[in-house]
Amino acid sequence: SYNFRLPAGNNNVEVKASWLIPVDVEALAVSPHMHQLGHDMHMSVRLPNGRTQNLIEIIDWDPSWQSAYYFQKPIPLPAGSVVNVVAHFDNSARPRNPNQPPKMVKFGPNFDDEMCVGYIALVKKGQDLTVQGARDDLYEIFAKQRERLIRKHMTKRPH
Repeated sequence: SYNFRLPAGNNNVEVKASWLIPVDVEALAVSPHMHQLGHDMHMSVRLPNGRTQNLIEIIDWDPSWQSAYYFQKPIPLPAGSVVNVVAHFDNSARPRNPNQPPKMVKFGPNFDDEMCVGYIALVKKGQDLTVQGARDDLYEIFAKQRERLIRKHMTKRPH
């Protein structure tokens, strides 16, 4: 999620993001990412049959936990599944806030900016890249999906 704002003094700002999985994949790991103002993050997936599966839940965020968390075995995620991320941020005057006094914070890469990213490590279901001539086209599939979303978003903008 890139377009969020964390008002100064607000101790409970919710940020959400979701992503539609375009092809059958298997999830190997997740890696939640926030900076200093993150409070909690929950990643889950809603499968096409309506069932929801939790991927990770961190109820008291610590920036030193920005790591990959590997599943004991791959989790099959069919096309049409939706990965959801819900995070909460605390931009009050708590000690971990790098801005004293608190100030408006938005998405950005710097220490005093914030991020809300739920990385997920995926492989295409049934794909064996050790076979001679096998081609990994997952990146291309995701890039085309992103291009379609950008075009769709651009056509909705007023001129």
